[in-house]
Amino acid sequence: MRLVVSVEDAIRHYRLSDLSLFRAGYRALIGTGLESGRVLEVCCGHGDLSGWLASNHPQARVIAMDRSEDYVASARAKHGHLPNLELLVGDVLELSRFEPGSFDVVVGQATMHHLAHDLDRASRQFSRILKPGGRCVFIYEPLGHNPLFSAVRAAHFSFTSWPDECNLYERQIQAFAAHFTRYEFQPFNLFGYWAKALPNISLSRSIGELLARLDAGIFKAWPRSGKYAANFNVIYVR
Repeated sequence: MRLVVSVEDAIRHYRLSDLSLFRAGYRALIGTGLESGRVLEVCCGHGDLSGWLASNHPQARVIAMDRSEDYVASARAKHGHLPNLELLVGDVLELSRFEPGSFDVVVGQATMHHLAHDLDRASRQFSRILKPGGRCVFIYEPLGHNPLFSAVRAAHFSFTSWPDECNLYERQIQAFAAHFTRYEFQPFNLFGYWAKALPNISLSRSIGELLARLDAGIFKAWPRSGKYAANFNVIYVR
């Protein structure tokens, strides 16, 4: 499939330290057979991910939801021209409007940790609306087992004052899988976490890619080390 906007173009505005994470997450999405499927993005924000998916899969139906009317209005202004994209204001933990087994993919970007207060309900809701074999994909989530990274985040949160920002933990990731058949955990940013401080120049990009490869090698050789990464993607299969 030839993409209208490539993965690399779609992710280029993210931090250098996070490019490998978004690259893996976006490639996982386009590898799920969306040519004529149905996709639900939960907590869609400004709708950029849904817009990208709808543009690249014109035969698919993409639905994006967010509880913020302002975010959905912004998404409509940017992507409302796409005929196969529907943007809705709504609570992503209340999906009774959708029939069981009516979606091929549920996706959330930096979303799972905002649902940490009721992950069991989220798991039940997302599993219910997915077809057998359908996937629930979470991209760019914060992991809380590394005390150093947690301390840096705590300092950042104290300035932003976002009420529902939090870390996620291994037991929560495992518990979410209760309503799915299996899941794949993908850790990122161990040594690569420090590339977040690098300026956006070509040398920094090379350093970031080197650190990402180092991290990937460590996670492969010692799988338990992934628990101490800063971020993760996770793919649940219905």
